[in-house]
Amino acid sequence: MRRILALAALLSLAACGPALRWQHPSLSDAEAGAEYADCGRQAWSEAQSRAWMNRWSRPSYLRGRDGRLYAYDPWSARPSFNDTWFDEMRLRDFCLRNKGFRLVPVPQ
Repeated sequence: MRRILALAALLSLAACGPALRWQHPSLSDAEAGAEYADCGRQAWSEAQSRAWMNRWSRPSYLRGRDGRLYAYDPWSARPSFNDTWFDEMRLRDFCLRNKGFRLVPVPQ
């Protein structure tokens, strides 16, 4: 029991890192905000097209034991493939890095 408590305390302390934000060395705050929003829009669009448009490209069918055809959606068994949040954040971060942004600690 003590090991579990010690591990929980260690993990909670490890989660206490500095707050970070995206910063561009040569853009003003307004310009950086516009670039950030642009990357967010592009990332959202790409994540949606990957999750939904390609998902329905063709239906899958399985033949049951009774001989009938049943529509089968392989993505529904793994709902995490339809969660676009992680993909969107990864694409947004990629876009920002390519535009010259860097993650820096927020001044206290």
